[in-house]
Amino acid sequence: MSKLKIENLWNWFVNNEDEIIDIIDNELAADYIVESLDNRILDFGLFSWEIAPGKLKPWSLTISPNGDADLLKISREIMNNAPRLSNWEFHYCKQAKDWNRTFEIYDELMNEHSVIASNWKFVALPKKGNQVQLIIEADNILHLDDETRLSAGELFVLNEIGEKARIQKVDSVHVFTELEEMYEGLKISIDELKKHF
Repeated sequence: MSKLKIENLWNWFVNNEDEIIDIIDNELAADYIVESLDNRILDFGLFSWEIAPGKLKPWSLTISPNGDADLLKISREIMNNAPRLSNWEFHYCKQAKDWNRTFEIYDELMNEHSVIASNWKFVALPKKGNQVQLIIEADNILHLDDETRLSAGELFVLNEIGEKARIQKVDSVHVFTELEEMYEGLKISIDELKKHF
């Protein structure tokens, strides 16, 4: 990892901070700033990024490794070198959300579906390396195709426990509308998932 490349990213960010905030505050479409930040981040690898309101400061910048454990190390190094700015908090992966467990997802035909996950159940089966296999029972998404159900489960887990825990602690996610009888005594309310990690 090139220290100079990291320094160049943060020097550019600091030099353009006022313009970035102005663009966000006034909802301006400034393609050249977005493209410039995009190119600088993609120069490190296949990352995605998001600017959003922060929890402790007005704004946050998150660089996501897109579920890749190797890229997580790089995004952590990038953010460890971030400048201390009064308006910004920086995250090297997507954070767990404080949310109502309701979200939107698109199926393979690009139809949008609202998903309410508050009554789901899960089973966590131990795997190697302190990881678990998550089996989710989602009895209210029978209308979704298998691939969209899995995408809904993955998105839910990411939002619920955050990207770092998803990468490091979860081996795999499986989603069913009804679990087999052998899991009946093992099912836990989805409310407990965050505590599990």
